[in-house]
Amino acid sequence: MNDAELLGAVRVAYDQTVDPKLKAQAEQCVSQFQKSPECWSFCVGQLRKARVDPVILFWVLSALVQLTPKRFSEISEQEKGQFQDLLLDFLAREIAPQALPQWVKNKFAQLLVV
Repeated sequence: MNDAELLGAVRVAYDQTVDPKLKAQAEQCVSQFQKSPECWSFCVGQLRKARVDPVILFWVLSALVQLTPKRFSEISEQEKGQFQDLLLDFLAREIAPQALPQWVKNKFAQLLVV
């Protein structure tokens, strides 16, 4: 699945107006990707981008909340520091100055305490 397909699946998975069968398929694709080794890199890459769609951002943060406890035990101290720096940069760049929806801010707060 390429990035565009994944982003489309995330949007469909969170859209309450789509056909339930299509929504279920999208949720399955997103869930499978979240279990893949590529998910961490994809999510970190999304956090580096400016102005990510709030729905995508919510999913990225949700995935990182799930992945971070396991992933942190596997990465070097340098990588841990880089991830923490990324979170602080994201906080300064996206959360503090911008009017993101409260549900995105709440998910980011959840990631910070994991």
